[in-house]
Parts: sequence; structure tokens; C-alpha cells
Amino acid sequence: MRFGILLAKFIPNRTLKLGNFNMNALRQYLDFQASALDIRERRNTLLGSNIANAGTPGYKARDIDFETELQAQIQGPSIATSHKGHLDPDGPSERILFRDPLNPSVDGNTVELSVEQMEFSENTVRYATSLTFLNNRITGLTVSYTHLTLPTTPYV
Repeated sequence: MRFGILLAKFIPNRTLKLGNFNMNALRQYLDFQASALDIRERRNTLLGSNIANAGTPGYKARDIDFETELQAQIQGPSIATSHKGHLDPDGPSERILFRDPLNPSVDGNTVELSVEQMEFSENTVRYATSLTFLNNRITGLTVSYTHLTLPTTPYV
């Protein structure tokens, strides 16, 4: 798991204040980009698996609908836990879809290498973009915090 994702999900359901610093506000500030990055990473794993299994008879190409997954992560869990033994509802909601091939193969494999490579390349570019956005947000926070904590000297 990446630093930004860990930081964004640090304190999910409670507010922690350190002086004037609100951790819940920090989580909300970083949550969207961190969620997007997490989903893009999981999608890259599936697409890479599809490419690796392009020659496997009977293998079905799988994918994640990015928009649906992002909406599910932003809305949060649809159920609440009432006992410490319940499973964590904040786990990945990952609804895996199967891709319909344009040209079905005789052996039942639905992976079309050109489609998978194009999807993988596009997702990788979008992953890098999400990472850049998240990095910019963290850099902005660091700069803001640095300017807030610097001692001010009066001009004479």
C-alpha cells in the first residue's frame, strides 16, 4: 500500500485534533485521489493477469469498472458493524466484470491481447496522473504546514 493511501485512510471514522490540526479534514482532503490510486492499482493487476493469460485455454478476461468502484469507495460501506468479530466493511468492494470478446477464440479464451494492452496502457497513464495529483496535494500540505510553523520576525 502506498504512503498516500495509508495517510488518507489513517483515521476513518473519528476526528483527531492535534492543536489546530484536524486529521479528519486531512483524510477528506486526500481521500478522492487516494481512492482513485487504489482502484487503478487493482485494475492494473487484473489487466496484467489478463495479458499474462492470453494463451491459457478457457481463461476469461476480467476488469473493474473504475467509475462504479470509485463511487462505492467514496460513499463508504453500505453496512455498519455492530460486533468486533464482523468483517471490515472498508475492504475493497471490487466487483469483477468479465469482458466480452470482439473475436471469440475456439479454445474459450476471451483475452484479446491488443485490447488488454491498450486498456493497460491507458490505466497506467491514469495511475501516474492520479499519483501526480496526490503528490501535489501532499506537497501543498507540506508547504502550507511549513509556512504556518515558521517563526515570524518583525520587520525593522
